[in-house]
Amino acid sequence: MTELSIIIPVYNAEKYLESCLRSVLACPRDGLEVILSDDGSTDGSGALCDDWAGRDPRVRVFHRKNEGVSAARNYGIGDAQGTYTMFLDADDFLIERWWEPVWDQMDSGSAFIGFSYYSLYQDGSSREEPFPGEAKIRDPGEISRILLATPLLHPCWGKLFVTEVLKTKKVEFPVDRKIGEDYLFVLRYFSCISLSDSCLVNTPVLYYRQNQEGAMGNFRYGERVKSMEVLRNACRAYMEEKGIHGLEDAVAVYYFRGLTKLMRDASGAGNFGICKEIFRNLKREPVVEEILRSVSPDALPLYKRAEYRLIRRAPVGILAVYFMWKKNMKKR
Repeated sequence: MTELSIIIPVYNAEKYLESCLRSVLACPRDGLEVILSDDGSTDGSGALCDDWAGRDPRVRVFHRKNEGVSAARNYGIGDAQGTYTMFLDADDFLIERWWEPVWDQMDSGSAFIGFSYYSLYQDGSSREEPFPGEAKIRDPGEISRILLATPLLHPCWGKLFVTEVLKTKKVEFPVDRKIGEDYLFVLRYFSCISLSDSCLVNTPVLYYRQNQEGAMGNFRYGERVKSMEVLRNACRAYMEEKGIHGLEDAVAVYYFRGLTKLMRDASGAGNFGICKEIFRNLKREPVVEEILRSVSPDALPLYKRAEYRLIRRAPVGILAVYFMWKKNMKKR
């Protein structure tokens, strides 16, 4: 019986794929299957996938034309045979003896199980990213707050989803989105299960590479603004569907923080003139006005209140100077 399917989308991941698969296949259990969904790789990734499939019968490989990570994951869901499905990116890797906490929690039969993780930085340092609260969180209200007002449940990896729910409810990744597709998938899954049948576990199971290569060159202003609008709307729709109340202020603060992060990132996308133009366009975006209107300044920390007033009242030149300064301070 296959108990766990791990789906790994692969696209030109030759640099990291070996360490990823070594970490996964260190697991001694027969109830594991690893689905490598090769998304039309043009480097040696495809050959590496085939090599590992020849070495370990638990590995299955599917080579497909390049359609993007969402399509690659969706294909994997269609082929998954495990009771639970977990996603892992090819440039990340699982911790030593990861299967012990995973199988321990699988035995609980929960409809959703989320694990914490480590962020791994380019200098080799790492930092644990725990859920706020106890070692194990089952309270539906707290899970809702973490889901809707923090980024901790936005990624799909490091979590256990019931495969039957994914298939029967047709929970898939949106192939038309390149930013935020993980969170839309997670929200869709949560709409199909009961929060009381979910569990968050403060035991890290993987290392997530914080890869900033080319980040400024890939700022993608238009996509990020649209994503902010899509995710905010999806979040509100989920709250209405589930009848969740009392989190409106926390959610508004979370999206305001997202707006200020976008502005900080934008300040590194070019010179002063380019930054001014980006901020000028940003202030005209309807979603930005909605975020500013929905958040209460009193719910913000003092320095965020100052940023709120700046965004509301200051000329775009002052905004550019402030966020460029803030970006430079962040680098130190």
